[in-house]
Amino acid sequence: MKRILIVDDDPEMRVLLTELLSGSYAVRSASDGLEALDVLRGKVPDAVLLDVRMPGMDGWTFLKLCRSHPRLVEMPILVLSSEESAVLESNRLGAQGCMRKPFDVDTLLVAVERLMAQSEACP
Repeated sequence: MKRILIVDDDPEMRVLLTELLSGSYAVRSASDGLEALDVLRGKVPDAVLLDVRMPGMDGWTFLKLCRSHPRLVEMPILVLSSEESAVLESNRLGAQGCMRKPFDVDTLLVAVERLMAQSEACP
């Protein structure tokens, strides 16, 4: 089963995303970038859903670290944010996409399927 990591400081968002995705994917979650890095010390997930505004390590810092690490550089990441500037910043930092919060569930599910397809194309 494909693995997905949800990184979001909002417990309700983590629960919602886990419920939406757990029927099709093995889901892990983290409440900030530091916790997500701990998860990544194990098996690298096939994709990451990443919030950007979080305490501890924010999503932008996490994304930069992933893109600078040889083991994580190709890992597909979809940024989920309510910030206006998130689309430009996520593209600049190498995310595979950005979706504005609040999001449409069906649109999110399609975006996750595309992320998983990208993960299959990665070495």
